[in-house]
Amino acid sequence: MTFLIQSDFEEQTEHATDGQPIAIYRKTLEKRRGDNLPLHWHEEFQLVWVTEGAFAYQVEKQRVQLHKGELLFINSGRLHRADLLDERVSYLCIDFSARFLNEKLAADFLTPLAEQAKIDYRLCTPSPAMSDRMARIEREQDFEKIILPLYLLILETIETVQAEAAEPASARDPVIQTLLDFVHQHYATGLTVSQLSAHGHINKNKCTQLFKAYTGLSPANYILAYRLQQAKGLLLHTQLPVSEICYQVGFNHLSYFIERFKRRYGSTPLAFRKSFNRE
Repeated sequence: MTFLIQSDFEEQTEHATDGQPIAIYRKTLEKRRGDNLPLHWHEEFQLVWVTEGAFAYQVEKQRVQLHKGELLFINSGRLHRADLLDERVSYLCIDFSARFLNEKLAADFLTPLAEQAKIDYRLCTPSPAMSDRMARIEREQDFEKIILPLYLLILETIETVQAEAAEPASARDPVIQTLLDFVHQHYATGLTVSQLSAHGHINKNKCTQLFKAYTGLSPANYILAYRLQQAKGLLLHTQLPVSEICYQVGFNHLSYFIERFKRRYGSTPLAFRKSFNRE
């Protein structure tokens, strides 16, 4: 699964269906392929309903597990990512703009939630009616037939979000956006933690604290993981030679690239390409 993400980690994917400001994704990810949901954000609100397996989500600095049958609401503009807790995870994802609702409902409920809410997410236990609506949305491919279930599901979710208790949102440290942006733009160079810290006008300890809080990795390991993720995408979606990919994503030695790639994804780059290009 590939996300188009800008340098500031805003997802570029257009979230629209039949001209409506809403998008529906039915996806299956596999751990053996090294799939995950990379760190990103978007202006749309998001609903995630797992139909098989489980995710380990992080929304801003907060971590939450999402299991089969549970519903996760992610507020507008929040940094989020997810790793697979099982070998295979299938899920329904709905990204919607406040404009999907009529003007009054959007103004009264969604806009205040996006701009003034004290929450980053809600982990909800859906009612039987909500679960039935999501199952119908997951099965039905004709958008016209699920407009009403979508509308009702969003309204029910807003009501649930406002009613259920949750941990208060934590204010995002603005420096993390600067640091992530710098990695995104310069990962292919000989980027060091010292350069990264200097760019953010912070010391190395603070830099490490921020990266571990928002990504779960040290700065050096995050840079390495990001390079490998970019290499994975190039292996699957281009015909570039492995050696060219190695240098293009910032590795200086082919043998080291192959070693780290195999450690991360379980096979050499060439074997990985042969295995998954057929799928």
